[in-house]
Amino acid sequence: MQQPILRFLPTFILIMSFYSCEAQLTENFSDGDFTNNPEWNGTTTQFIVNTSFQLQLHSSGEGSSWLSTEAPSLTNMEWRFRIRLSFSPSDNNNALVYLAAEQPDLSTTPDGLYLRFGEAGSLDAIRLIARQSATDEEICTGQAGQIASSFNLTVKVIRDVSGNFRLYTSPDGQVYTLQGSGSNNFVLSDSWFGWLCKYTTSNSTKFYLDDIFAGTPTIDITPPSLTALAITGEHILALQFDESLDPLSANVSTNYTLTPANLNPQKAILSTTNPAEVILTFAEQFMQGVLYTITANDVADLALNSCVDQSLQFCIYTVVPGDVLINEIMADPDPPVGLPNYEYVELYNTTAMPIDLKGWALLTGETARPISGGILAANGYIILCKTEALPSFSAIGSATSLPSLTLTNTGQSLWLLDTSSLVIDSLTYNLSWYTDGNKEDGGWSLEMISHENICLGETNWHASIAAAGGSPGAVNTVVQFTAGTPVVSGLEASGERAMTITFSQPMSIPTITARENFILSDGTQSVAPATAVISKSNRVTLGFTTPFADNAIYRLTIKQQVANCKGTTLTADTTLSFGRPAPASLHDVLITEIMADPEPVVALPAVEYIELYNRTTHSVNLQGWSLQTGTTIKEFPVHLMLPGEYLIVTAASNISQLHGYGTVLPLSSLSIPNEGAILILADSTGQQIHAVGYQDSWYGNPAKADGGWSIEMIDPQNPCSGETNWIASCDVSGGTPGKQNSLNGSNPDITAPILLRANYLAPDKARLIFSENTDSLAAAKTINYTITPGNFHPLEATPARPFFDTVIIKFPMNLEPDQIYTIAVSEDLTDCAGNNLQALSSTRVAIPSTAEVGDAVINELLTNPAGNGKDYLELYNPSASTIDMATMGITYLSHTSAIGKTVFLPPGLLFPDGYALFSQKPEQLADRYTIRSPGNLIPFADLPDFSLSGGTIWLHKMENTELVIDSLEYDEKLHSPLITSTDGVALERVNPLRLSSDRTNWQSAGAAAGYGTPGYQNSQYNANPTDKGELVCAPHVFSPDGDGRDDITSIALHLDESGYMATIAIYDASGRRIAVPVNNQLAGINNTWSWNGTTERGNQAQSGIYIVLAEVVQPGGNTKKLKTTVVLTRK
Repeated sequence: MQQPILRFLPTFILIMSFYSCEAQLTENFSDGDFTNNPEWNGTTTQFIVNTSFQLQLHSSGEGSSWLSTEAPSLTNMEWRFRIRLSFSPSDNNNALVYLAAEQPDLSTTPDGLYLRFGEAGSLDAIRLIARQSATDEEICTGQAGQIASSFNLTVKVIRDVSGNFRLYTSPDGQVYTLQGSGSNNFVLSDSWFGWLCKYTTSNSTKFYLDDIFAGTPTIDITPPSLTALAITGEHILALQFDESLDPLSANVSTNYTLTPANLNPQKAILSTTNPAEVILTFAEQFMQGVLYTITANDVADLALNSCVDQSLQFCIYTVVPGDVLINEIMADPDPPVGLPNYEYVELYNTTAMPIDLKGWALLTGETARPISGGILAANGYIILCKTEALPSFSAIGSATSLPSLTLTNTGQSLWLLDTSSLVIDSLTYNLSWYTDGNKEDGGWSLEMISHENICLGETNWHASIAAAGGSPGAVNTVVQFTAGTPVVSGLEASGERAMTITFSQPMSIPTITARENFILSDGTQSVAPATAVISKSNRVTLGFTTPFADNAIYRLTIKQQVANCKGTTLTADTTLSFGRPAPASLHDVLITEIMADPEPVVALPAVEYIELYNRTTHSVNLQGWSLQTGTTIKEFPVHLMLPGEYLIVTAASNISQLHGYGTVLPLSSLSIPNEGAILILADSTGQQIHAVGYQDSWYGNPAKADGGWSIEMIDPQNPCSGETNWIASCDVSGGTPGKQNSLNGSNPDITAPILLRANYLAPDKARLIFSENTDSLAAAKTINYTITPGNFHPLEATPARPFFDTVIIKFPMNLEPDQIYTIAVSEDLTDCAGNNLQALSSTRVAIPSTAEVGDAVINELLTNPAGNGKDYLELYNPSASTIDMATMGITYLSHTSAIGKTVFLPPGLLFPDGYALFSQKPEQLADRYTIRSPGNLIPFADLPDFSLSGGTIWLHKMENTELVIDSLEYDEKLHSPLITSTDGVALERVNPLRLSSDRTNWQSAGAAAGYGTPGYQNSQYNANPTDKGELVCAPHVFSPDGDGRDDITSIALHLDESGYMATIAIYDASGRRIAVPVNNQLAGINNTWSWNGTTERGNQAQSGIYIVLAEVVQPGGNTKKLKTTVVLTRK
């Protein structure tokens, strides 16, 4: 609103109209310059405009400095400015502010009108002085002592046409107090505004001037507003207006009405210290619990603008705990989502009465932060924030300030205290309250869900879902629910003769410490506890005189009269089973059901869960246990798991949806990957109890794998078997949380474990890999392993978690280079089910070499697997070195793609004359092919999918993809023409010593071998002919019928030197050419090619004797012809 001024006569208003177009002086130094617009003259080098855009003295040493600028000279004027002296003024340190000087040079103290700030003594007052002919006449003086010490004030002087002066001051530039008045008719024809500073060295930078105005008085046409009230006595009110009031109207008691009852105060007195405050005294005391309204009418400001129906409400109400709630917490506003980047706490008034927060405090940790005040409206909200954040939050809703506010992101305790330090509300929040891991990192507030269920504690809070990240000053965004009845959420042993009960809500202390509310029975007698002691607001520990017996099951009855903190009792007597817990061993508690993909819903709630089962005869205390999903570990709350109990584990936010299905154990959050993961259940010491590495293939039903169905363990007595002991639920609801599985039954593991292979780890370490989980105790016995040569045992054998299907063995010395060792494993090593290892199990290990060209070749390839099978790629080592497969990589480019895929092989050893076959799912191969060496089949999830139409595979060194070890460009034409369908048919290399690029060196795997030989010698293997002669075919008689036996004949050509160009043609007995296996190829000294009985036209040649004619051309042009025969037969 406009600044208040003195009352003016109507004739003055006419004069104002005459001067309204005259010039005025306005200066706030916002341009950072005082030499232009307007121009100031004087000792300009001794002043600056500071960073706060104030004119500041900036001198050194003692002296005097001045500035002045031209100002209007009117018969009616208003002068207004902000002045600050940050020291105690005196005779030697003071300021003169010239409102009107007859000349610009103020160093001569010219005639004019000025204000003096500072004098001798301790009663310094602002003095308005007229100086004429070097003689000073004091017009008026302000309050004595007002500027005796450092001050910061807005000063206003108003002169009317009759020469009457009024002097005002204001601490904030809003509400002015009249300091003095007087009259003087001195008028100057010319006028300059300025200031003269006199100072000693210590104060040479402590003078400030700002917000200058000199011109026509501002006319106030805005009536005063009633902004606040305070109850200062049993029948006294202090009303606060937004501007100084006219004393005549302010002191009229009939201008104020109190409802109900329409009472006027006995007295209305304008405060002598605050011209905007009126003290009202009523005849009767204010009544407790009555909502009053005080209304002001016809109260005028100094410009005689009268207010109409200005009203505020108040009441005398004794606040009790729970009347005001901590309703929203923004502990971590950064990065901001859409709200100001400040912390805040929101309060909510649960009553129908407005509540004055003046004198209240917010206690954070150990720091009490006083609330600056404010009326919390009935059923309203108010935002608490630090002072600097108040403007930002006031624009959003009702807000008040704290001197400071620092909230801990991860959680802390908050207490709301009234004027008598009574705790009105308190809580201790933490990150789990968000129930949304994505919102824990900042920008989102915590919101209370229901004001009616404050006893719910943590479960009554949730991360805001407001688009801005929170809802300060408004209704919370999280949907409310009704769950006001307390329940027992946990029961645990806390000693050999004590148990602790945990409730879902903070409880009534008298009801949970009343021993008669608890009865314990062992089936023969019933007793009440000897003691009942509270450890937390929702926990009580019961002590008994007799220790609990091992393996005994007790029944604890909790009486219905046990109530929560609001007095809501249990719905009925509650009876719980209890047993003294025993330490858990491996597989005592099992993961027996997994709901990883609950949507689309079949009939269960759309929430993820896992089910635990206690298969022992004793109770297990789950406190401190944990569930690891991938790399995420979630700790369990308190829970005593009884023998044979099923337990549903889910996120805390899902509790209400799963309560009806059985006992629910809440975790702060739970995320189970749909496609599969490793789940590890561990006890409070970190000891593994059970582990499951599920995959989506475990459903055994593609339709159920798409969602809505759980996977269930079939036989709890077979906890180590993986996929063979799990299946999709067949319950009509989609799962069986909290009860026996739908396909529960006997499904024993009767398969002996297999030692697959060993991986080299270090010169003194190797990893043994088994086909299934081993018994960890047996696998840890070093006597079960014998290494030759040397016939020694390892120093250590360490089964590796989580499945114990690998064992790390440490040798007593480093292995010798170039020596292959054999590791024999005793039959005494068993799997988890007790099945002994296959007899005479052994594998090899050696210090490997880095792969070089010729150390490995591509030996077999499956690009079109049958059914849902996967491609595979087989390598063969034709060298004398043991190769580290991790030093090699594969790059694949299909014929239809412009971008290749490069992958690096997993760790493993490729021994001389050894095979290694890679597949994404090698376990599927046994369903179709004969597996002679399971250890040669290596899982490789990154193996590319090879195109059926063709492509190129490069086997190269890991550190340099350009160093190619072997390569193969393949297509469908490499298959035998006898093959009508290539589904499930592998391509085999005929001879690993021949070139991969020799297309006659590839052939479809034989039918007798099942169309594939994964991990062992190819069915189409054909060694180079050993018969003597320049041109030899072996076998001499072959039968290309696709059975894998003599399907091709190898043609060997031996020359006396290299450099020949060779062509080999096949002729029938009539001399007709029917095939050309080799056409004008550069030959070496010893060469081998193959013929598969196919004609040039792609047909099958008839049975009979065929002539093989080789024509070689020497570099000099001489031609040499060689001839032999071969017999083709068909069965």
